[in-house]
Amino acid sequence: MIGPYLTDRITLKQFNGVGEFGAKAATTDISLKCLIDYKNRQAIDSSGEQVVSRAKILIRPRNILRSGFDTRGTGFIAYEDVIVFDGVEHAIIQIGKKKDFSVRYLEILVA
Repeated sequence: MIGPYLTDRITLKQFNGVGEFGAKAATTDISLKCLIDYKNRQAIDSSGEQVVSRAKILIRPRNILRSGFDTRGTGFIAYEDVIVFDGVEHAIIQIGKKKDFSVRYLEILVA
């Protein structure tokens, strides 16, 4: 089980679409248990560019959302979301679904 290893906490600021004048709508903040592995890694982001990731975060499985942000629930994560830990906001570079034997989890690389 991945549960006992989730000893850290992050805040997931969910992107809720764009407002009337093109500004981001208010975010929904969700506190999640996770495991943070601080290590620099090279990664390819969602636009295909090579970037440096500062940390890898492991969380329990969530659905990956690509559109329909204004009607989303709390069980979703999207590339437009922001993750906060150590008092700093981090952009999401990569989201990957992983499976280790029978344990499923999400691996998130952040800038």
